[in-house]
Amino acid sequence: MGLLIFDLEGKFAHFRKYDTNSSSLTYSAPPRTVICGMIAAILGMEKNSYYSLFIPQKAKIGVRILSKNHKVMQSLNYWKTEGTKDFRTPTNHTQIPFEVLTNQQKVAYRIYFEHEDTSICMELEKRLKEQKYYFAPYLGAAPFQCYINNVEYITEEQINNQEKLPFATIVRICNIEEDSVEFHNGSFVLTRERMPRYFDENRYLEEAASYLLELNGKPLIMKYNGEVRKVQYKDGEEYITFL
Repeated sequence: MGLLIFDLEGKFAHFRKYDTNSSSLTYSAPPRTVICGMIAAILGMEKNSYYSLFIPQKAKIGVRILSKNHKVMQSLNYWKTEGTKDFRTPTNHTQIPFEVLTNQQKVAYRIYFEHEDTSICMELEKRLKEQKYYFAPYLGAAPFQCYINNVEYITEEQINNQEKLPFATIVRICNIEEDSVEFHNGSFVLTRERMPRYFDENRYLEEAASYLLELNGKPLIMKYNGEVRKVQYKDGEEYITFL
């Protein structure tokens, strides 16, 4: 089975945390659900119609951080509505904190996508290469449109991981063997974030998981007990896993 890879690049990003309320905080990388929604939009699927098509048993999605991003907090002005009349003649406003990911050059992520239905991968590859999106892609929020580059469809090798390997992608913490992560090869900026994995057909959260992220995009050496793939393409060789 082949693996489709492509890079997302933009100036700003915002991937809203599902457990925040009025303050809009962002994840450090796009959750699995965001990538599913982006792919569905590019392919022109109906809203809320694709959740069963992208469950983890059918679709494999990996994410690698390519840029050293930082978070900034902005304030957005919203209408303050206390009744239906405020929609017709708004008089009051309120300011809401809004967290944004940015970088002096670009915010960038590499996406790894595999689906049991190869026709979905082939159609997605065709649309990405021809830049014929049904809906334009963006990095989490509609104002933050992005470019898609470095589209490749490559072969992969499944690895029975019996040793420590350098993982380029975000990893699920539950699959990391205890005390196996190596930190002595340089400085790291690590964070742990709990992100949604997928929704049911009614858009209720079906599963969330905790992930380990290296925010500078450096590979982390560890023993991983989940699904592992070895990929080779023009940028070299990588070991990856899926969200």
